[in-house]
Amino acid sequence: MRVIRENNGFTLVEILIGMNLSFLVFTMLVSTFLLLGNFINTSTKKLENRREQNLTLHILDEMFYKTSAFSISHSYKDSNTTIEFSDNKILRLLKNEISINGEKYLANIQSYSLTINTELEQITVGSKSNPNLLSSERIDSNISSNRIISLSIEINFPKKKYSRYFKLNQFSINRFKDIHKKNA
Repeated sequence: MRVIRENNGFTLVEILIGMNLSFLVFTMLVSTFLLLGNFINTSTKKLENRREQNLTLHILDEMFYKTSAFSISHSYKDSNTTIEFSDNKILRLLKNEISINGEKYLANIQSYSLTINTELEQITVGSKSNPNLLSSERIDSNISSNRIISLSIEINFPKKKYSRYFKLNQFSINRFKDIHKKNA
């Protein structure tokens, strides 16, 4: 009597090897999708922060450009600068944020500086206090736009530095200049 064997199907070793290969492929696909998802989320956050920064800096630029006069006060004790414009807008530059009319526009600011050159004087204020001044000293000044020769705003964010330098007779688009610095 002869036993007829048919070789239909897979052996246990073949099934285990196939399962291991399938598991490896599945693991690589899942890790690739997770990596892409993380990259997309990080890129989206960076783009949103950049858009928010550019929008705020554009608003600041327009506020200075359109005003006829403004008053500036700066406290060296807490490094807060308040600028009141002739059209009743109020800009506050705090240690780590910018607010316009009480609404917070930017956060995570490391430092800022504002330099205004007029015909008579140069006014520089910022979040880094001047060591030559006592902590209780303040600066208060009323400035007419027609007395301004130039104005510059510098805001330092983590890993980036944004500078705006302009004269009042320039168009808005010509005043914008980004300076990117990477931390070493």
